[in-house]
Amino acid sequence: MAKTTWISYVFLAFVSTLFVVHADTKFPTCLYNGIYYEQGVIFPATEGCNTCRCTEFGIVSCTKFTCCLYDGTLYQPGDTFNATDGCNTCWCMEDGTVPCTKIYCNNCMYNGTYYQPGEIFPATDGCNTCRCTEFGLVACTKFTCCLYDGTLYQPEDTFNATDGCNTCWCTEDGTVPCTKIYCINCLYNGTRYHPGDSFPATDGCNTCTCYKDGSVHCTELACATCLYNGKRYKPGDSFLAGDGCNRCGCRSNGLVVCTLIACQSIE
Repeated sequence: MAKTTWISYVFLAFVSTLFVVHADTKFPTCLYNGIYYEQGVIFPATEGCNTCRCTEFGIVSCTKFTCCLYDGTLYQPGDTFNATDGCNTCWCMEDGTVPCTKIYCNNCMYNGTYYQPGEIFPATDGCNTCRCTEFGLVACTKFTCCLYDGTLYQPEDTFNATDGCNTCWCTEDGTVPCTKIYCINCLYNGTRYHPGDSFPATDGCNTCTCYKDGSVHCTELACATCLYNGKRYKPGDSFLAGDGCNRCGCRSNGLVVCTLIACQSIE
């Protein structure tokens, strides 16, 4: 009887152990390049071309293509892509080689860019224009361009002079003649205005006018600005109070009015 009881205990312990192992057992995962993957997950191989899969046994299985590197890009066998000349086609072979068609290309390469016959594009000087011919040659205009006030112009272009009233034009020899009409305009705070123009004064509240004799006259209203924390604000302005949470406003009489919300301290 004692022997039977001992065998029963051993059997129960064995069954309990099996139950615990079964309850705690998880499906095996795969560790690849420092990352764990679940069963059935497909992910890229480290070389950037092949793909890998986590099998049901926790083993990583990867394809073994010999990939092709062309112009800095990886391709798989069977992939087709454009050649660097812009008109031929290449494909990736199983041995990693890259054959390409050898059609005669009549396109044009200019400043590192390919252009098709008939395409017109700007020259590198920023003024002339170029064209890709049917023979794959680049033909560009040869104007002597004009540089005026930091801008390039082509011959026969017309544009305003810097005085704001005369007109200039670009000649074929690259010179820039301008009309010499006496200009009656106003210069105020670095900006030119025509007679009759009105514009804000530098104080932010008065208004100025440009007169026919080139003089500038401004209104002389007393500006009701608000001074708060060493900074001036115009009537209607809204700004943050010194406590960092309330808001203040500048009134037309020059007074500053602020909200009085209890601010929460940040600890």
